[in-house]
Amino acid sequence: MPPDTIYLGDHRAITRTKYGIKIFFDTRDLSVGIPLALDGDWEPWLSPFLLSVVRPAETVVDVGANIGFYTTHFAARVGPTGRIHSFECNPTLVPMLRDSIDINNLADRVTLYDTALSDKEGEVSFFQPAKHQGSGNLRGGGLENETFTEVKVRSTTLDAVFTGSEPPVRLLHTDVESAEPLVIAGGHGFIE
Repeated sequence: MPPDTIYLGDHRAITRTKYGIKIFFDTRDLSVGIPLALDGDWEPWLSPFLLSVVRPAETVVDVGANIGFYTTHFAARVGPTGRIHSFECNPTLVPMLRDSIDINNLADRVTLYDTALSDKEGEVSFFQPAKHQGSGNLRGGGLENETFTEVKVRSTTLDAVFTGSEPPVRLLHTDVESAEPLVIAGGHGFIE
């Protein structure tokens, strides 16, 4: 049975995942929102495994959070004593991510960073796609027949955010469209 999906106007809709989480999405996006609206799931070959790894009271880092599928599901799993650090730099996706966190009453356990994670602090170019919003990236291009708009976004590193005084991280989930080496390069201390 398909999930409940409601069109809210202005290219914005909300749906419920098969796991019971409510997610906002842009109806013009041809990537994440469509499978959520039709099937209630995202990456069905991967999501059951990732969600099974996370337990109550744990800390998770979600890099490239998009509209919040993993952020919200991880937050529901860790409970009120757990912590999710969620990173998303796409200025189109951040408001939907924030609203998805809020509507599920998860703001008490999610820290949202509207910044890119990279190998340096400062400002970087982010290439925002028109039709596949989840495929934005720091390198430019990547999809045939897609139009990208370059926008400047703030950038930080794992080492700048995490000082070592935080609880151990159970899972570092990264989906940043081939910028993963930059995330790791900015996180040697974090990883150690």
